[in-house]
Amino acid sequence: NVSNVPFKAYKNTSFEGGVLTPFIVHWPGVVKAGGPVNETSAHLVDIMSTIVDITGATYPETSRGHDVGAMDGMSLLPAFKGATVERSKPLYFQWQRGKAVIDPIQAWPKDIAKYDGTYEEGYEAIAKARYQRQLDSGLFDKATHPRSKAAHRPWADLTDQEKKDEARVMQVYGAMIDNLDQNIGRLLAQLKKTGELDNTLVIFLSDNGASAEHNDIGTGEIGAIDRYSSIDGHWANVSNVPFKAYKNTSFEGGVLTPFIVHWPGVVKAGGPVNETSAHLVDIMSTIVDITGATYPETSRGHDVGAMDGMSLLPAFKGATVERSKPLYFQWQRGKAVIDGHWKLVHQFVRDRDKGSSLWAFTSEQWELYDLSKDRTEINNLVDSHPEKLAELKAKYEAWWAEVEPIVKLDKQKIKF
Repeated sequence: NVSNVPFKAYKNTSFEGGVLTPFIVHWPGVVKAGGPVNETSAHLVDIMSTIVDITGATYPETSRGHDVGAMDGMSLLPAFKGATVERSKPLYFQWQRGKAVIDPIQAWPKDIAKYDGTYEEGYEAIAKARYQRQLDSGLFDKATHPRSKAAHRPWADLTDQEKKDEARVMQVYGAMIDNLDQNIGRLLAQLKKTGELDNTLVIFLSDNGASAEHNDIGTGEIGAIDRYSSIDGHWANVSNVPFKAYKNTSFEGGVLTPFIVHWPGVVKAGGPVNETSAHLVDIMSTIVDITGATYPETSRGHDVGAMDGMSLLPAFKGATVERSKPLYFQWQRGKAVIDGHWKLVHQFVRDRDKGSSLWAFTSEQWELYDLSKDRTEINNLVDSHPEKLAELKAKYEAWWAEVEPIVKLDKQKIKF
């Protein structure tokens, strides 16, 4: 507020305190030194028009095979010379950003109200109902996706006030997801209105499993702007049904997420769940495959590494794609390698979490799972398959020996 004197408001608002900034130009012979402040209503869109005017360059009609829209701005050269330039059309401002469905859990009261009473049955009742819906819908097969052991505390052990607060936490969380769904619907409706929906590839995914982090700051009502709350580990365990573990771990409950694709004419609506082992590194390969683009060898004078991923286009068309090389994971206290249907995973636990039922899922040693039969990582095969343990451990260590120096160098560059 002090820094913005005499204006009100701040960054991320559309008041002058949010959008009006200094614009200083130094150009001897054109801009008069020490001249008065010019009150021309300028905008970043004017930079291109100004450069074109000054240089006499020709503004292109196409770029990389695509039409280039007309310039929205005006030349500021007359303003540089001391004149006040009047805009011929209005300036519009729209500030919009997405809200990740993670802490702080905050939502609109009208959305929160939709879920009054929904979560008062408690952790286990909600978890059981969710798992049954997953089975009934065909999302999971009970034989390969048995529910992992519940890690949440018994609902009966909570006081009445704790039950009220915990139900409210999940009520707000549900409202956040509801609001996200509403706005995805608005986006798709606009694409349909413009006739572009069938010509648009839509990919929707979350970045990780549910978060077990604990945050509770402020004295306002849970869900309000003056309360910073999280769902915590007990509801995270429910949210990740049937998997164990959470965000920031290398078990499936941390790294396995929904991946939903909508592309009429290519992706069959209502088709079965595709079990292709996909990863974010596959997005680039997929887009290059779909568009026929040429992946560059260099960028800005630097060599560009080869793509690590594979195209998911065959999976979009219904096939199950087999990876030709392993997937490796290393994040915080977890590490893993997936090679075909085998997964080797290792997860340490923070000292403050040791002894908690929420973190009893890990041995803090290497664990081995056959994901084709046990996607929820219940049957640890490390003792019965020592040869597979040795093989995958060697692959992981060879990969990490190659990657770790780069990671350390990057950390030095960005001064972690």
